[in-house]
Amino acid sequence: TRSERDGRARHQSMRAALDHSWQLPDGAEQLTLARLSVFRGSCDREAVTTITGATLATLTALIDKSLARREDAGGITRYSLHELIRQYAAEQLAADGDGRTETYSRHSAYYAALLQNTITKQTGGSSPEAWAKVAGDIENGRAAWMHAATTGDTVLVLTMARGLMIFYDG
Repeated sequence: TRSERDGRARHQSMRAALDHSWQLPDGAEQLTLARLSVFRGSCDREAVTTITGATLATLTALIDKSLARREDAGGITRYSLHELIRQYAAEQLAADGDGRTETYSRHSAYYAALLQNTITKQTGGSSPEAWAKVAGDIENGRAAWMHAATTGDTVLVLTMARGLMIFYDG
């Protein structure tokens, strides 16, 4: 916070700055930003579109407004939010009870499927690219597993448990 009286109101605290920034995007962009808060670290475009329903135009608008980041690493484009923006957006998502539940459920289901489809069920064997994919998304996998455990979704917890065990054992 800042105590200078002559500064603009939006510069008085981080909360005020985030409140101001929240007003910049339109309704669809705000919804996408709130939904992006379920991700930990970064995610690829497939995850973003599957879980949030975001279009490339919406993602680009959020990047242009400096509310989201785009990173290119090894030929893969990943998207992320600054942690303070993520926390603020998570508060906005929490205000939408049904939307929050639906978004977190899609997030958990997506990363459960990623584990199941990437790590061979019988042997744990997979290609180096598959292991790299899981490693790049492990923060999201852990968050998905924690959400499933917290909400008592034992089917999803058990679905993910073997893949996580194989990944961490490897």
